[in-house]
Amino acid sequence: MKIYGHPLPEKLYQIIKDKEPDELPILTISMLRRVVPADVQIGGGAVGGLRVNNLAGIKRESAPYRLIDKQINELYGIDSSKNTGKPITKLSILDVDKSLFIAGNHDEETIALDYRNNPQIPCVRGSFISNIAEWILLADTFTEFAIKVGLLEER
Repeated sequence: MKIYGHPLPEKLYQIIKDKEPDELPILTISMLRRVVPADVQIGGGAVGGLRVNNLAGIKRESAPYRLIDKQINELYGIDSSKNTGKPITKLSILDVDKSLFIAGNHDEETIALDYRNNPQIPCVRGSFISNIAEWILLADTFTEFAIKVGLLEER
């Protein structure tokens, strides 16, 4: 399955397929601590973490037209290679044209798949309350991320 031209990792699809928003897992602060550096504060929002998005949520949150305001880009550490006409190479800035937002909360904390380095196998990056404008690497693949936070069992 592809969303905006990006292949969704099969393991993620299996977790979210046919799910309503309230049926999706919440990545609690303790789960996220397994992949987020200790010096990064995680707010957690009203749900005590970040809720994984379903397919409709990923499409809505990743819609390119939502993410093209210069002030918002600076505030949240995002940019668009299509709008700038050049690649976004600084890894602490997320290229919204080469990413999908897979989890979040109302404190604007977000986890995204980043397809810049590999258009078939994205890495996982996150932006949290203490560094909202800086995206940090959480895992090299979604499977690695899902195993570390406990969404999948290691095999």
